[in-house]
Amino acid sequence: MHNTKNVNKQIKADTVVVIGFDGEQLGQMPTNVAISKAENQGYDLVEVSDNTKEPICKIMDWGKYQFEQRKQERKNKSKNKVHLKEIRLKTRIANHDLTTKVKRCLEFLSKGDKVKVSIQVNFRRKDDETYAHELLNSISVVMTDFGTLSNTPKLNGRYLDAIYTPSN
Repeated sequence: MHNTKNVNKQIKADTVVVIGFDGEQLGQMPTNVAISKAENQGYDLVEVSDNTKEPICKIMDWGKYQFEQRKQERKNKSKNKVHLKEIRLKTRIANHDLTTKVKRCLEFLSKGDKVKVSIQVNFRRKDDETYAHELLNSISVVMTDFGTLSNTPKLNGRYLDAIYTPSN
């Protein structure tokens, strides 16, 4: 995190408009008087806005303010995470195993996670890529109620990949 706010001695202006710790307007005063007033209260003088002729400064606990900002950023970052779950299978898969894998996909989608379905293709087998596409189509039919296919299935090395996003 980078803050470009000036604190205490970093404030270059000769006079500043000061807002007290509790939000009251203290008015315009010389910068050194404002800094000493903040230090006497045990706080810092922080430049809030430098767009005006006299910068607007506030008396606050700078360390606590920075801590709260970082805490809020971490909280927002964790909320925005979208989890990508991957289900891998092969073209030669029993029906019961396939239904189990599809149920897992549906669970992930209902929780709000993206699901990547990867089908391993064996190029030595004849028409294995065709089987992979057919298998992916049959999975897509089942998953249409819970999620939508977000990309066209593409061959990525030995795997045919498709990503489904929850349809909320």
